[in-house]
Amino acid sequence: MKLKVYHRKKYYLVLILCLVAITTFIASCSNSISDPNTTSSSQPSSEKPLTQNHTVDTTNTSGTVEEAKPTSENVKSNSLYALDGTVDTKFYQTASPESQGMSSEILYDMYQEIDTRGLDFHHIMILRNGKIVTEAHYYPYGADDLHIVNSITKDFTSALIGIAIDDGLIGGVDDPVINYFENRIINNMSDNKRKLTIENLLTMTAGMDWTEVGNYGGNQDTYTQMWQSDDQIQFILDRDIVELPGTTFYYNTGASHLLSGILTNASGKSAFDYGTEKLFKPLGIHKLYWSTDNQGVSSGGSRLFITPIDLAKFGMLYLNQGKFQGKQLIQEDWISTSTSKIIDTPHGLAGQWGYGYQWWMNPFGGYSGRGYAGQYLFILPEQNIVAVFMGSMGDNFYAPEQLMRDYVFKSVLSDSSITANNMSDNKLKALEKELPIEPNAYTVPLMPQIASIVDTKTFTLDSGESFMLDFDLDAPNTSNKQISNSSFATLTWHVEDSNYIVKVGLDGIYRFANCLDFYADGKVSEVGFMGSWVNDHTFQIKICPTDADSTYTLTLEYSENKLNKTLITDMLGY
Repeated sequence: MKLKVYHRKKYYLVLILCLVAITTFIASCSNSISDPNTTSSSQPSSEKPLTQNHTVDTTNTSGTVEEAKPTSENVKSNSLYALDGTVDTKFYQTASPESQGMSSEILYDMYQEIDTRGLDFHHIMILRNGKIVTEAHYYPYGADDLHIVNSITKDFTSALIGIAIDDGLIGGVDDPVINYFENRIINNMSDNKRKLTIENLLTMTAGMDWTEVGNYGGNQDTYTQMWQSDDQIQFILDRDIVELPGTTFYYNTGASHLLSGILTNASGKSAFDYGTEKLFKPLGIHKLYWSTDNQGVSSGGSRLFITPIDLAKFGMLYLNQGKFQGKQLIQEDWISTSTSKIIDTPHGLAGQWGYGYQWWMNPFGGYSGRGYAGQYLFILPEQNIVAVFMGSMGDNFYAPEQLMRDYVFKSVLSDSSITANNMSDNKLKALEKELPIEPNAYTVPLMPQIASIVDTKTFTLDSGESFMLDFDLDAPNTSNKQISNSSFATLTWHVEDSNYIVKVGLDGIYRFANCLDFYADGKVSEVGFMGSWVNDHTFQIKICPTDADSTYTLTLEYSENKLNKTLITDMLGY
């Protein structure tokens, strides 16, 4: 049953898959938190479902169901953590924009534009000269939250291929791909397939029989078919090579996953394990989550979670030509080659300005990693800037690129410090401080009469799935409206052999639970629940996983003896 909500979700696809995905996610709210290591995308997962019960005792303070803390304690920390959990003040420090030659007024205007357009950003971080000049985390997302980066995963895979070449594990980018899979019987062999090289995979010029145009979940989508197969690497290897490799760019996440397979066969380790040794630990990346395919190969093209600051740290590594604190982690020539335009992308799925080794070129200079729903890592060498955008852009996928062009790029006024603008800088800092604070709770509204009928009553669907809401009702008022004694309801959700209990805020404030397996087995997500009656028969619950690229709306429409349920994503795909 484990269908997950992953990278590149189309709206209609989520209507098909999201019901099972969120059901699985709720079925993962458990009493224990495991150390993560996996996920991203809108493909089905083949991971085994949990079969054990996960009944949560709401009186257990160590469990997953916890009442939200008071407002003053519920603001996410903006601290930057190193591997040992201490605040990392050595490598990353904040600075006023003017001290780095940038305009705080223009950066403030960028946030105003975001607000005016209603863009759903979760995290924004901009660094110049290695200093954070602006950092924003929108409620309920926190600075130290893992967040899915979708296809930015490809840039980590590219980096690890370069490191493996330097280590002598891989001969070079001209090596034939099939040389790394000699233990497999590969179908549909041809001269073109024998000519397929690692560089062809890196530049998305494999010439493979592959359809990937954003129609994820459709019958013709090869990416979806790959994740539905028993063996993802074998599925990719068996595809026909219908065009001479190196000729034409065509977006192919399977090519990126094949790179991860090459790395695993060459090193004897998954990309996650090899990367932990060679990249993540040396960079001081304190937590990361990267899922695998059925055979344990790290997903080379998606399904990576990282914190905003650690993604910025990866960007700084590239900005500094592969050096981190004086140590050369990636060879400079690999950085230079992989971030230069090698192939034109006039019809590129995420950019039209050219492509290197899994990196997109920017129209205003520099290069970027780009992931579904508007996950971006911008690197501008000439301006010495690294910028991170994470959010849920949907149809506004190119909004981060537009903001970089219209605001960040234009905010650079000098290569050295400029005259301080205390008024604008203070206004910018005040905004940054305000964004992660939860809104003021409101008085729980009176509830319709049907609330008393459905209160603590279990409704079971034909599938066997069931729901029970406990509103903690008091006696009705003179208008027969129902009054809750609590600022939250308790939702009990039964699916398959498991029972799950979560709190749902009724006062406009999310209640959070640590939930296992929303995206992948072993992945713990911090998930917020907030609900309200939208009419006399319908209760809606907003579900917000803080590591995801979307929120979801669960609609429960009641009659006295019947429940109709719908579940949709709140983000429209591009």
